[in-house]
Amino acid sequence: MSGSDRSASRSKSPDARRERRSSPSPNGGGSRNGDRDRGGGGREEEGVSLLVRNLTFKVNKEDIRAEFVKHGRVRDVYIPVDYISREPRGFAFVEMGGK
Repeated sequence: MSGSDRSASRSKSPDARRERRSSPSPNGGGSRNGDRDRGGGGREEEGVSLLVRNLTFKVNKEDIRAEFVKHGRVRDVYIPVDYISREPRGFAFVEMGGK
């Protein structure tokens, strides 16, 4: 296959990309980070959400919280359950808070 057999690039021209970037977003803000970029006095401390895998199906929120509170403030523990059986799916999310 020679270079002349290739199809033309389908990417937009640089002018078209600039126009798209300058258009306002539907939610009124231009940030990809949502509220994290906005300043303000009443803002919550930033934290981190951890994925915890390979959990026994008998674990509960209090067990997980007890293990993670040793490492800092735990804001929330979420254990997803199966839609039909309502059994835990074997993983959880732990949201750790700031100071």
